[in-house]
Amino acid sequence: MYFLDSHGYTNRTRFPHSRSRYDWIKPSQIALYRRLASAHMDANNSVPAILFFHIPLVEYAAVSTSQARGGARRESVTSSDVSTNLFSTLVDIGDVKATFVGHDHLNDDCRLREGIQLCYGGSVGLTRAYGSGAVARRARVIEWSSRGSQTPIRALRTWTRLLTEPAQRHDEHVLYEETRESPP
Repeated sequence: MYFLDSHGYTNRTRFPHSRSRYDWIKPSQIALYRRLASAHMDANNSVPAILFFHIPLVEYAAVSTSQARGGARRESVTSSDVSTNLFSTLVDIGDVKATFVGHDHLNDDCRLREGIQLCYGGSVGLTRAYGSGAVARRARVIEWSSRGSQTPIRALRTWTRLLTEPAQRHDEHVLYEETRESPP
């Protein structure tokens, strides 16, 4: 699991000439991810990873509805205007199978792009976060499993739970599944 701080609004003191309303993942953070991913791949044979940050990448907006894996997109994607190359780095390294963001509180969908699931976490806040009376408060649950010699051997599954129905799973689906042929 990786966690990166995508911050909030652009820091006008540090970046006075930026036109982006929202901040972005910095090159130093991408370099740190590269180092950690390399070390993890050497240590554990590249276990499928997941990445969390708050503000969606511009790639979230560019994925078609035909690539949706459940959930709903109820508002536009509001990302930074700064292209950080984080997504292309994730594709190049290949260990991250899904990313999870917040920021656009009414969205709770996952969409596949270039082998990576781009997911929203749902809207869990009850006080300061905006929401809609028509959209139930919800949280995304992620199940990360490894089953040794069984098939599939590695899987990422997800679903949402609603505040009003905490025992029920909603929009359950597989984000990633890796299988291995059984030995002869």
